[in-house]
Amino acid sequence: MEPRTTMSSVILLVSIMFVSFVDLSPVEGISEYHVDASSGMIIDSGGRERIFHGLNVVMKASPWHPTTDMFDPELSFADADIAMLRSWGLNVVRLGVMWPGVEPQRGQVNQTYLEIMQTIVRKLHAAGIVTLLEFHQDLLSSRFCGEGIPSWVLDSTHMISERNSKDVSLGSDVRLLPTGDGFSWWEFLRDAVLRFVPMSSMSLMGTSFVESFPEPLSGRWPLGPDSPGDHSQQQPSEEQCEKHPWAWYYFSFAVSRAFQSLYENTWGWADLFARYWQVVAATFRNQPGVLGYELINEPWAGDMYHNPLLLVPGVADHYNLAPFYEKLQLAIRDVDPDRILFMETVTFEDVRCGFSSVPGGAQFQNRTVLSYHYYQPPNFMPRQAIRERIRESKKLGCGAMLTEFFVADEAASESRSISDSVDAVLAEADAHQQSWIGWEYKAFQNKTGSVVEQSMFTASGEVNLVLAKKLARTYPQAVMGSILSFSFDPISSDFSLSFVAGDADSSRGSGDGDLQSTQVFVHRSFYYPSGLAYSVNHNCIQMEETERLIILRHSQACVGLRIFFRISKKPIQSS
Repeated sequence: MEPRTTMSSVILLVSIMFVSFVDLSPVEGISEYHVDASSGMIIDSGGRERIFHGLNVVMKASPWHPTTDMFDPELSFADADIAMLRSWGLNVVRLGVMWPGVEPQRGQVNQTYLEIMQTIVRKLHAAGIVTLLEFHQDLLSSRFCGEGIPSWVLDSTHMISERNSKDVSLGSDVRLLPTGDGFSWWEFLRDAVLRFVPMSSMSLMGTSFVESFPEPLSGRWPLGPDSPGDHSQQQPSEEQCEKHPWAWYYFSFAVSRAFQSLYENTWGWADLFARYWQVVAATFRNQPGVLGYELINEPWAGDMYHNPLLLVPGVADHYNLAPFYEKLQLAIRDVDPDRILFMETVTFEDVRCGFSSVPGGAQFQNRTVLSYHYYQPPNFMPRQAIRERIRESKKLGCGAMLTEFFVADEAASESRSISDSVDAVLAEADAHQQSWIGWEYKAFQNKTGSVVEQSMFTASGEVNLVLAKKLARTYPQAVMGSILSFSFDPISSDFSLSFVAGDADSSRGSGDGDLQSTQVFVHRSFYYPSGLAYSVNHNCIQMEETERLIILRHSQACVGLRIFFRISKKPIQSS
């Protein structure tokens, strides 16, 4: 495919690259992070609380990475793309490090792929953008119309003929759940689900579940004579996959069983997955600019047909994900003990988290973040969803971050409610001092929810400036102290920040004598075209402006004081 650009895009990119790379600020270069277990905030190596805004970058098909040599509105993540993100004030990228790219053949690590990903991380870091490395999956495998694990994992030559599973009988599950004395509603749920589950699904053994796809949504798809090789290597056609909405395939016998096999280490799948993560962690352990590792994107509950109670909020977290995450954290921390691990609950949960502790226990609370997503459905209102995840993270003593939510403007989505939802999510995130990463920068590959309508570029290749303005809101990127509150009104451009001034540990590298730095991003052309005005309530604060930042430095006399800082736009002067 030939790279596509438009003249307006070229002009915009040139101007963005010039501004972005001549205005590097002190916020760049921080590469060591931990979580304050009491506040849940991510802290940088200078002791500052950090807020991150960003977008997802995930290539869901071969070669499993975006092009990096030149700009393309659909496929690239090149220098111009990084400059554009930086110009919008985005300071984090959630980057899919795809297992089929890392290990295309069993036991064969693709060093070229890892070097490409390292180059992306290095360039992001040079631009002051940190990277959250994640294992991205939807439907677990391209064999099931998704992506995630390599096709060779499903190779039947490495699979035994019996289902090696732990006892997940319904009776034992109910007795062990900490839910009180009455279990009649669990039994009701069990009976309701089983009434609609064909009994043939309960007897699938060995490798037959792979070939059963997409039952029970429809009959299993014939492999066809023109597809030689092992059946597990066969990929359904786009035409076949488009027969149902992609998320429906989670309810196939094959996908549910495959997830359970991964969690239970059937055929050694969890061992292989842990090995993948060790390779990734060993590659990036000394690389600056890495925020952390996200263990798995949107984990499914498991084999709900064998155990329908896994559909109840909290159950799959407790029985499947917690021990699975324990295995992964041991593998990763064996080679990189200091990075933050990001973990998700089952995606459809909106009211309950089943984790009783973070992976590795209390000693790793300062290196764990509860990652969560917001989509309607399955989630309800953003306020309820965000508050619930924060409540769960406080119970666990870890951080929390919104790492996916739908980003689209009204024109692209053809839905005012979706456009309004973006504004509502961003406002609610601000109200709870939550960092966020939107889905997604570009579609890259149109599958499993990756579509142009949810990206920063239109179908014609133009930058979606309406959406860019929504995301380029004024916010504090780094605060030397404890944030009390901040808010931004995209209509009036008014911004306010309240924090208790802190005392940095100068031995950790962020101090500048007795002055400490708080940095607020501003997008002047979007929100302050005629200039901006700002005020602060204490004269122990010194302020400095750059093209994209307002920098507040406070003296020792400010430490412990409550600081109120406000920004407003100047009125346009009439001629």
